[in-house]
Amino acid sequence: MNINRLKQIIKKLIYPFIELLVKPDERKQIFYTNYFKRGKINNNLIVYEAFHGANISCNPYALYLELLNHKEYSHLQHIWILDGDQSEVNHKIKKGTLIVRRNSLKYLKTLATAKYLVNNNTFPPYFQKKQNQIYVNTWHGTPLKTLGRDVETAKVSEHSNVQRNLLHTDFFIAPNLYTAKKMISAYDVEGIFNGEILDLGYPRIDLTFKSDYNQVKRELGVAADEKIIVYFPTWRGGIHSHRDTSHEIYNNYKQMSSSLPEGYVLLLKVHHITQKYFVKNGLGSICVPPEFDPNVLLAVTDLLITDYSSVFFDYLHLQRPIIFLADDWDEYRKERGFYLEKSDLPGPLCSEINEVNYWFMHLDELQYNYQDKLKECAGRYSYHDDGKATERLVKVLFGNHAEKQSVLNSYRITEKNNKTKILLYSGGLNNNGITVALVNLLNKIDYNRFDLTLIDYNLNNPTSIGNAEKINPKVKKIYRIGDWNRGIIEYYLHHLILGFGLRSPILKKIVPKSLYIRELSRLLGNSKFDISIDFGGYSGFWSLLFAYSDVKRKCIYQHNDMWQEYHKIINGSYKHRKNLGLIFTLYNQFDSIVSVAESTRDENLLRLGKYIDEPNKMVFAHNIIDFEKVLKMKDDATYFNHNSNDYLVTNIKDDRNKLVIESVVAPSLNCTNFINVGRLSPEKGHENLIKAFYELSKEYKDTRLYIVGEGPLDKELRKLIKQLDLEESVVLTGHASNPYSLINKCDCFVLSSNYEGQGLVLLEAQILNKAIISTNVTGARSVISGKNGFLVENSIEGLLQGMQTYLREGITPSSYNYEEYNAQALRMFYHHVCGWEVEPENH
Repeated sequence: MNINRLKQIIKKLIYPFIELLVKPDERKQIFYTNYFKRGKINNNLIVYEAFHGANISCNPYALYLELLNHKEYSHLQHIWILDGDQSEVNHKIKKGTLIVRRNSLKYLKTLATAKYLVNNNTFPPYFQKKQNQIYVNTWHGTPLKTLGRDVETAKVSEHSNVQRNLLHTDFFIAPNLYTAKKMISAYDVEGIFNGEILDLGYPRIDLTFKSDYNQVKRELGVAADEKIIVYFPTWRGGIHSHRDTSHEIYNNYKQMSSSLPEGYVLLLKVHHITQKYFVKNGLGSICVPPEFDPNVLLAVTDLLITDYSSVFFDYLHLQRPIIFLADDWDEYRKERGFYLEKSDLPGPLCSEINEVNYWFMHLDELQYNYQDKLKECAGRYSYHDDGKATERLVKVLFGNHAEKQSVLNSYRITEKNNKTKILLYSGGLNNNGITVALVNLLNKIDYNRFDLTLIDYNLNNPTSIGNAEKINPKVKKIYRIGDWNRGIIEYYLHHLILGFGLRSPILKKIVPKSLYIRELSRLLGNSKFDISIDFGGYSGFWSLLFAYSDVKRKCIYQHNDMWQEYHKIINGSYKHRKNLGLIFTLYNQFDSIVSVAESTRDENLLRLGKYIDEPNKMVFAHNIIDFEKVLKMKDDATYFNHNSNDYLVTNIKDDRNKLVIESVVAPSLNCTNFINVGRLSPEKGHENLIKAFYELSKEYKDTRLYIVGEGPLDKELRKLIKQLDLEESVVLTGHASNPYSLINKCDCFVLSSNYEGQGLVLLEAQILNKAIISTNVTGARSVISGKNGFLVENSIEGLLQGMQTYLREGITPSSYNYEEYNAQALRMFYHHVCGWEVEPENH
């Protein structure tokens, strides 16, 4: 054993203990896993968390008070989660209630053992609901600003933990139908949310009804005969970014204070994050104390001033006047986005303090002008605000069967459907044939019958994010956030499986199935799927999760000659050996192992049959082609002339303050133009193609070769081109956003691969009616025969012969019925992947 190998083994042996000592996040997960696996649920324990532990407030607080006020719930033990300042504790909680610091060891144990979990936001990424726990998520307002995937400027996976929490939720409490629908849609859980959505009103608004008007005024230090204006600005910032707006808010407050109507006082109530900046800047004393509940404050508010805060929705049922103060509506719309238009607001939108001061002097006019809009908005957003929302929620959680069913029957929103639900791992969404095949398939699936969810790692590169945006919008997307919850023994067992697969009976016995089941549960919560598809077929992680899931039907794709892929070397190392060595031993856990062409299936069965106990599991289903896109884009070309040469634009990139235009010399009518499209990787045979073209160019000077694609061999191939003095006649284009326009302008397509899954690009070349030369290899021979192209020996000589034949004799282009091809490919998918009874025709 060499020294490097020994170091790797030692590192893996001691890594879990290093995590325990120096990595807080990993330490939390290890301890949480221990509590999760071994802790017993306390059926009398109820946990409340609001705004990530920032304070004791909102809907969880209203529920807490309601339960304390009824003797029949005196058996319940209450725990509040706080993070940081606990000065409000004595003011708000009753004797016997425990306070637990967020992310402490006690917090981890509490999350794993409490029967009832109540939150108005999200629990951390390591949280996952145990069986028999009840998770109530109330969220924290009716949305004016866009949420989740509706925020155009947000990162593609920025909302992952909210989505994940929703999927774990048993009861989602909505203040109105509008909020329920926005939340389910914006966080991409429509159709897979398996909890109950209850449109029963917000418990926190009950606090407004129950507040003693005179007592609240006394607590605020406001005289009984004075009226109250509250300035309630929202928090400005993103999920991971905070902005200090305290000085701006303070200036607005000062200017309004100097122009108040007679008999009015102005109070300032800011968001809990903004409050920290006020304290930091020595301005904390002018704000309503943070422990003073906003909904209690609204009870004595005669006029509300806000900008984009959803607090105005909570205020609607009072039918009192509202002024919106914001000078950046249009800018904020671009930055964040709104669900409502200016005309939807139940009050004037002011951009300057002078406008606010005008309305201060015309309060009767303000009330009169907006009374109809206030009633309209109340009818849409606050129709359940009657002071009894908390009572309804308590009946759902703790009432007898009749009480619970009565509320459920009256307030339940049915969002479930009876479609076949498919969970699909996408394969990383890189620029490759797998991604093209995936995008095409997801554009053709019958969404009247199928509900499809794509799952992948948390995307963090522009290529994958761009490809994710190409996915059909009907497909839901789940991105993995956080890491799996595992114990130390599971860590060792997992790495044994990664290293050796399931090659022996002992390894099959010790495989940590519960680890993989638990991780998929952490990501998917209560969701249930009928079919899982490992569409990538190269990731040991996702193959393990899918193989041991409780999904009824499990499928995995083989997009290539997998034995050849196992032996592929790039830059001196085996590219896929570790993952595929494991995946081969997992094939028996799947119901279908799906190749993308008949010859590929035959080759995979021949080489990998020893891993499969039932050979009939090995099936094939052709890739879908997007012929509409090919035909549409073939003429969508942009040219420009430079130094008397025509150039074809291949990519346009927005690089901060620069627009980067990439282009290649355009195919010329004076040349014979050959073209190849494929990732610059060893299996594509580009070295042989370039060497064959070198020999061809000695005899035929007026020829040019375009190679479209990117990959690890880019530098090596460019070096070869330079060595052979082919820089004027061989063009490496890199990735092209529209390869079809370039193919369309060339004369003959050449596939030089050593093996293929199917050779999707061959089908696309046929759509464009191109003459085709292809090596006679796995996958390609399922597409090309003597009638629709020219198959050649997989060698330099074979490729040279093919190009010579085209130049001397010509190769007749041929088209095919691509609509019927797609129909048959879909039938194959439905039969072999989805398990439909009907056999595909012309099989």
